[in-house]
Amino acid sequence: MTRPRSRCMGALRAFRRRGLYANLWGDFMVPFGTAAIEPAWGAGLADEGRARGFAERGGAEPVAEAMQRRRDGVAVRLRAARPVAPASPQPAGAEEQEEVSMARELEACGWDKFAVAFSETGSLFPMAHNKIAALSREGWRQILFSWLERTWQGEELMDDIASYVLGDGEPSPRDETRPKRSAPPRSGP
Repeated sequence: MTRPRSRCMGALRAFRRRGLYANLWGDFMVPFGTAAIEPAWGAGLADEGRARGFAERGGAEPVAEAMQRRRDGVAVRLRAARPVAPASPQPAGAEEQEEVSMARELEACGWDKFAVAFSETGSLFPMAHNKIAALSREGWRQILFSWLERTWQGEELMDDIASYVLGDGEPSPRDETRPKRSAPPRSGP
């Protein structure tokens, strides 16, 4: 799939620009290292502790308010990110070597990386996974999960992602004059 001349890689390279959006912390299903093609990052349990290192990487544009958990959204932008030397020795296992090889080939496409932060998530409350996509449930699932997941907090991020994909603009920090969205109305009995 990630061989340089494969159809999959040709399709990825056909896009004028490529962007990765990854939860910087609080995503127990897809940790930052996986979503951002950073195999040396680790398993995700220490994502919060590593966040500053990503923000300080060469070419990174940190957004202080998001890094300090004062607002939700893009916390770090890394334009056309290129591979960096792994911080730790190469993994020894064949499966891990394959992951590193796949990551190297994917990185060669060039990606804009957007590390996303949600102020209410973290290692102790890892509920960012469904927020990044602003997952919307219906019926009893909305009633049961909306208070816990608070996925509406990802709606403004989805607006920024749409602008990036369509080329209308760049993801930007939330305009503080724009009213914050709140919980959707409860439905049902």
